[in-house]
Amino acid sequence: MLEALSLASNMGFIILVNAAVGVLLGKGFDKWLDSAPWGVAIGAAFGIVAGLRAVMRKAAELGENGGKKKNDQRHS
Repeated sequence: MLEALSLASNMGFIILVNAAVGVLLGKGFDKWLDSAPWGVAIGAAFGIVAGLRAVMRKAAELGENGGKKKNDQRHS
């Protein structure tokens, strides 16, 4: 159960970090191009999409391995 909780919080953290990076890059573009708030909005959108894509890849990877990690050496 703790492993599932850890995985769920990890996926949420992935989305959050990607969105934050997108917002920060968007702020940089806004300052550079003087286009506020469009850079932040577009950066956040791209960050969320990138985070969701990363979570989907992680979920697909776990689905292929039956929930086991790649380097898991345990035999059931």
